[in-house]
Amino acid sequence: MPTANLGSYTVQYRHSEEYHHLKREIWGDHCYYTELANENPVIIDAGAHIGMSTLYFAKQFPTAKIIAIEPNPITRELLETNIWDNRLEDRVEVLAAALSDQAGSAQLHHLIAAEWQLNANLTATAWNDAPLTHSTQVETITLSSLLDQPVDLLKLDIEGAELTVLREARPHLSQVGELFVEFHPTNGNSVGELLKLLTEQGFSPTVWQKNKLVQDPSKVSGLSMVQAKRKYSF
Repeated sequence: MPTANLGSYTVQYRHSEEYHHLKREIWGDHCYYTELANENPVIIDAGAHIGMSTLYFAKQFPTAKIIAIEPNPITRELLETNIWDNRLEDRVEVLAAALSDQAGSAQLHHLIAAEWQLNANLTATAWNDAPLTHSTQVETITLSSLLDQPVDLLKLDIEGAELTVLREARPHLSQVGELFVEFHPTNGNSVGELLKLLTEQGFSPTVWQKNKLVQDPSKVSGLSMVQAKRKYSF
């Protein structure tokens, strides 16, 4: 298995191009950079993949408690390896499940292990309409079930399920201080609907594409990153 050094961490990965894409986005462009007031924050990393964002949060917030959610068994195996190899098992809890609007089980669609796994989701095609050729039954959980405590930072990279998941958790979003949501234009989703939901819940959202602030979100097409902070201190 290929291994790379990432700051003070070591990372195992399967697909070189995918690894370097994530490294550039998360560790190079710092797409998840933020500052939190809580010295011991609670962070939910949904769509943790092999742990690139989990490791980034662990470095940025050395005393954080992190819940890393990853349903894909192919990537979760590496996520767990990367957590153990870097001695983060006391700080990071891994949940083997997919976020959905109801608890139960569902088919997770993905590609074979030798290919990119970033597009794995609960529908048979990726956000860009690419077909996903394999499926695995996975457990599903709701976001609201995790919001029985204050969560300082919630990161969602869940391949088009973001609006469905946030709508289910709407009565509990007051527990969340800040969000990063990778928005996928699929299943009839619109970034406008996401911004409306977040604004109604007391957040002040901004939209980013290619590391640049979008001045007119109504013109957004393709993938985008939505960062939403509370209008008032959490």
